[in-house]
Amino acid sequence: MEILFICTGNTCRSPMAEGLLRKAARDAGIEAHAVSAGVSVFAPEPASENAVKAASELGADISGHRARLVNSELLGAAGAVYCMTGAHLAMLKSMYPQYAFKLRTLDPDGDVTDPFGGGGEDYRRVAARINALVAGLVSNGR
Repeated sequence: MEILFICTGNTCRSPMAEGLLRKAARDAGIEAHAVSAGVSVFAPEPASENAVKAASELGADISGHRARLVNSELLGAAGAVYCMTGAHLAMLKSMYPQYAFKLRTLDPDGDVTDPFGGGGEDYRRVAARINALVAGLVSNGR
């Protein structure tokens, strides 16, 4: 299983999803490769301090993460691509129509809120939601 997670700056939601998916797959004894990228990345910034803390509290280490811009190579290598919002999904479908068949939102019921600029509790709430969503992916074998 090769999964690509997409958010805006690749410093909060998608790195947490990447780390939490790896942990969930490892715990389930499933081999999975997860990576993440953003649609608006200007430099290889680390994951935000609060994202690192929130992921760590759930057992995932994303301390070595560096942001990267989504590109055709990453999309082509992924078996599935999960976007944090419908806007990310629409943007990628427009920019990379050849990969539309593998693009979806992580939460089919709505956008995963961006905690950027919020406090630790905001990040913990978003991390918990992402954790539940990626656990569902692992249990469903997606």
